[in-house]
Amino acid sequence: MPGAQPNKLVQSRLSGLLSEAEPHLLSLAAQLWALFAERSPAAAARQLAYLEGPRAASQLGGTGWNAYRRAGSGGGSARAVLTPPRSFNLDYATAAHYDCKNVAGSYSCLAVAETGQPFCGCLYLLPQYRVALELRQGVALFHRSGDAEVGMHANSGLRLPEPASHRVALVFYLTSISAAAAAAAGLGEASDAD
Repeated sequence: MPGAQPNKLVQSRLSGLLSEAEPHLLSLAAQLWALFAERSPAAAARQLAYLEGPRAASQLGGTGWNAYRRAGSGGGSARAVLTPPRSFNLDYATAAHYDCKNVAGSYSCLAVAETGQPFCGCLYLLPQYRVALELRQGVALFHRSGDAEVGMHANSGLRLPEPASHRVALVFYLTSISAAAAAAAGLGEASDAD
């Protein structure tokens, strides 16, 4: 059942390997946000308003997406990290689901990149509309992926023609975290329950 699992922080091995690329990922997030805000200014303004006040510490740069702050390894300083409200997926197909930890009405952004020979499949499926979108390198999709009326999505199967072929999906979203998970991680983020 969607939403049955409590909010929790995760740190993937891949995210750890990407720590040196974090400034570039932040730059990409800023460019994608500018594109979204230009085309949907009212929706962008709502997401930015959500991040005002105690949630401002979790804002991912100047975007309407969030990241959480955690103590850095050097001297207890805080730094923005891109986990959990950022997802970096390599060759990942998923069953139909909602991103139910997203803030209601918020837009996620999916950007796709490819390596090697072009992959086959991994279409972005919107089952409620009976639509399959082919998202290739350089495509950015903005979607209310957590909202019950429009958010159901999945990926079709993926075929990689050679070992160097990969589908890379980078997803930014606006999510909340429970007060208990924030306290356990030493975060300064206020949850929606606060």
